[in-house]
Amino acid sequence: MRNEPNVDRTALLSDALDEDKVEAVRIRPPRARPSSKWNKFWIACLVGTGLLASVFMLLGASYILQLYSLAVQRLPSKNPQCDHPIERGDCTEDLRRWAWNIANRTCVPFSYSGCGGNKNIFGSQTDCEVACVTIIQI
Repeated sequence: MRNEPNVDRTALLSDALDEDKVEAVRIRPPRARPSSKWNKFWIACLVGTGLLASVFMLLGASYILQLYSLAVQRLPSKNPQCDHPIERGDCTEDLRRWAWNIANRTCVPFSYSGCGGNKNIFGSQTDCEVACVTIIQI
């Protein structure tokens, strides 16, 4: 019956005797669908909103990281002897010592002459880190 476009629905329904026949003959109109232009528009809006939200989150995260890194760079050493530059000294010995590197904010080994220099001299890496490393708790 669906292939026959010239079927008189009222005639078919009036001849039907029971409810099953009425359901079998009743033809439902097609659903109204929104135009594909609007579908594409809403999809584009949702994708654009998601991308915009992602950009704002990335910008916020990078801003927070920048503030954090600037705060770390400005932290004073917890020990004033760590703020001195690394100096080898005036004598001729070649002793392995550790000193705080202000630029890298790490303890580095260097060759100490045995006399002179400044207070930025430590016997081991552990001694240097205990004296100079500032732990940041967030």
